[in-house]
Amino acid sequence: MYKLFDAHSDLFEDVDEKRQRGLTQIIRTFHAGKWTAGGCIGGFCPIWVDPFCEVYSMPVEEQAQRILMHMNEELSECGDIACIVKDSSEYEAAVSSGRHAIITGTEGLSFLHGDWGKLDMLYDIGMREFSLTWNETNEFAGGAGGDPSTGLSSAGIKCVRKIRELGAILDLAHASKATFFDAVSIIDGPFMVSHGNIAHLYEHPRNLTDEQLRIVRDHNGVLGISAYAPFLSADPAKWTVATMCDNIEYAAEIAGIDHVGLGFDLVDFLDDVGTDASISDSVAGFESIACAQNIAKELEKRGFSEQDICKVFHDNYLRLIKCVTGDGSNVI
Repeated sequence: MYKLFDAHSDLFEDVDEKRQRGLTQIIRTFHAGKWTAGGCIGGFCPIWVDPFCEVYSMPVEEQAQRILMHMNEELSECGDIACIVKDSSEYEAAVSSGRHAIITGTEGLSFLHGDWGKLDMLYDIGMREFSLTWNETNEFAGGAGGDPSTGLSSAGIKCVRKIRELGAILDLAHASKATFFDAVSIIDGPFMVSHGNIAHLYEHPRNLTDEQLRIVRDHNGVLGISAYAPFLSADPAKWTVATMCDNIEYAAEIAGIDHVGLGFDLVDFLDDVGTDASISDSVAGFESIACAQNIAKELEKRGFSEQDICKVFHDNYLRLIKCVTGDGSNVI
């Protein structure tokens, strides 16, 4: 079994929703078994704040506070099987102890209202990866759901530089094209696109062009191929593991095998799956993270070596973590 790093999990959205209903130990009850079955030993689990206040009918800063409270409560109950880590040495120690290693951060920064100085506070509570936007245009940047020509604001430029200065990972998933190009023009080190796919195979605002793939490569970054079905094709018949692997194969061809990972964005565990059509579609053969090894089997059929599958499944993201956050003693 290949060990797996999932570069994007909405774990804490699930924790927040279920704890609101009075449930406890959500990680132990709903997630740990699937992680074990799929070989998943760690990943990025940012907090998602709804910038449009549609899912959560409360101000964005209140959303963030509640999710963080529930996250901390959950981890105090399940600390024997999962924990937050802040660098590669903590990651490896957690995995060695049999615990799921979580690197947390944000999927969008709307709740900061343009105050990039508050990144220090988020870093101090353990966050190590930050995306600027979740599709929306906010005080920092344009998102993939808005005008593609809207890029970084002056506050966004300062925010990107601050993320780099802190030794945290910049995530350009959900960014507009202009935000992507603005951001990469002012950073000289690695970044990631935690979950997205290939525009050459399917044109979608959240998918990357060949030019963007080469920039990921040139910055020693990583793209996490997503299992979110609408990023794969307009044709549901192509929502398959094979189509996911088409994206992996193409990304490896253009960016290089060292710059491709997996960032699934699975939502099978969320309460509104089955009632919200926009998130209820799934990839055949990969309905949950328990099925992750099906991707390895398909890559093996295509002639990928064991070493290359290890890179895609885990090692490329561990390299990124080491490079950006350091090993606990040499943060850059």
